[in-house]
Amino acid sequence: MATVLTATTAATEVVVAPRRGESKAPNFAFRGPLAVIRLELDVSDERMRRPLERQWKAVFRLRRALQRDGAARCRAFWERSHACPACGLRADRDVISAVLAACVELSDPGDPATARVNYELAHALRAGLASQ
Repeated sequence: MATVLTATTAATEVVVAPRRGESKAPNFAFRGPLAVIRLELDVSDERMRRPLERQWKAVFRLRRALQRDGAARCRAFWERSHACPACGLRADRDVISAVLAACVELSDPGDPATARVNYELAHALRAGLASQ
C-alpha cells in the first residue's frame, strides 16, 4: 500500500504512485510533444468487443488507404515530366524548371514583379542540350 505524506511523516519515506488494474506500468506518459494515456480494456464482454473491433477495423482500413494513396502520389512525383504544346518543351520537370530559372530576365533588379521568362533563350538552350 502507498505511503501518504502527512505533516508528521518522515522526509525519507518514498511515496509510490497508485496503479490501476493489473498492469504495473504507469497509465500516463509524456515524451516530447505527445502525451499518451494507457487504459486497459475489458473485451471479455461480446457487447463491448464488437464496437471496438469495428472501430479498429475502420482505423486500419483508413491507414491502408492513406499508405496506398501516398505511394501512388510518390510514384507520380518521381515519374513526372513536362509536355506542353504551348511552350514546346518536353522534358523532366526539374530540368525544365532549372532551364526556365536560368532564362529569367529582370527589367528592374529591385522589383521582382518585373521578372519575365525569355522563351527564345529557353528554346535555344533546349536546342543546344538536344544536340549533345
